[in-house]
Amino acid sequence: MSVVAALQVPLNRVVLGGFSQGAMMSTDVALRLEECPAGLCLLSGALVAGKEWEPKAQARSSLPVFQGHGRQDPVLPFQEGERLRDMLKGAGLPLEFLPFDGGHTILTEELEQLAAFLVKRLDGR
Repeated sequence: MSVVAALQVPLNRVVLGGFSQGAMMSTDVALRLEECPAGLCLLSGALVAGKEWEPKAQARSSLPVFQGHGRQDPVLPFQEGERLRDMLKGAGLPLEFLPFDGGHTILTEELEQLAAFLVKRLDGR
């Protein structure tokens, strides 16, 4: 039994997301689900399965994405975040991208924009 079935929450009320490896795992899950979730939040993620993800992303062009990434990230360099952003945008997904001066971290500004994204995705549902 899936978590969605167990909790009796429709996927259009679920936003997936994570930081670092969690962002990449969330991307993979969101693109493989049978139904589109309400949104995807990627904090310091990277493109790790481009050949698999690109056609799945094209089939999921209504999936809204929030992505933040630090320009000085020593763990997942900024260019890797840009590659993920470019693939998702190229596939037609509506994407909000927040580049920031910082490393492999989550900033208050990022959390504030993430909160606004979540309100837009889930408000009134």
